[in-house]
Amino acid sequence: MARLEAVYGARMCEIYGLTETGGNTSICWPHDPVDMRHDSDGRPNTGVEVKMIDPATGARQPDGTPGELCVRGWNVMLGYFRDPEATSRTIDADGWLHTGDIGVLDPDGYLRITDRKKDMIVLSGGDNVSPARIEGRLIAEPEIAQAVVLGEGQSALSALLVAADGCGEAEVASALARVNQRLSVIERVRHHTLVEPFTLENGFLTPTQKVKRRMVMEAYAARLHAGPG
Repeated sequence: MARLEAVYGARMCEIYGLTETGGNTSICWPHDPVDMRHDSDGRPNTGVEVKMIDPATGARQPDGTPGELCVRGWNVMLGYFRDPEATSRTIDADGWLHTGDIGVLDPDGYLRITDRKKDMIVLSGGDNVSPARIEGRLIAEPEIAQAVVLGEGQSALSALLVAADGCGEAEVASALARVNQRLSVIERVRHHTLVEPFTLENGFLTPTQKVKRRMVMEAYAARLHAGPG
C-alpha cells in the first residue's frame, strides 16, 4: 500500500468485507497510524462486532491469538436466498457469521486477515499453520518470484519455489534460510524444490492470478516427498 501511495500521491484506505457482510466490515481510515494502515485491515465499523474463534473447538480466542473471524451486526445478511441450510451453516444461533477467514485481532482493535480456513495446514502433530503468511514472506525476498507452501498431515512444511529471473538454487536457498530465521519453529520450511513458474497457460493460476493449490499439490507431490530440491 505504501508503494501505491507513493505512485498516486494519495492516501489509500484498506477495507475488509464479504458479500455476506455488505462488503464492508472494517476500514483503515486516513487518520489511523501509518504502520496500522499499511499492515492491517482496519478496525470494525460502528455497530459491528468481531471475534476470533478456535477453528477446531469454536472457543473464543484472546486478542492477539489467530482464529476464524466471526462478525455480528447491522451489516450481516439475513440469509442466503431460499437456502436455509447454507444460512444455518454460516450464521449461528447467536447471530455470528462465520467468515471462513483466518486472522488476528490485536489489543488495539485492528484486524489482520491472514488466510482462508479451508487453506490452513494441519501438521501431523496437530499444529495449525497459515500457508499464506509464510508464502507472503517468501515472495517478499527478491530471489523468490512465487511460492506455494504445503504440508497437510506431514511432520513439517515443504515449499514449491519459483526462482526470480537470474537466480538459481543457491540464491533461493539463501533467501529461504533468511525467512526461516524469522518464523516460528513449526512455520519453518524444512524441504523445498524449484519448479517452473505458475501461469495461466500451464493451468496453475486462476484468471485472478491465484494459485490453484490443490492442482499444484497433486502435480508436484512426488518431487516434494523426495526431499530437498
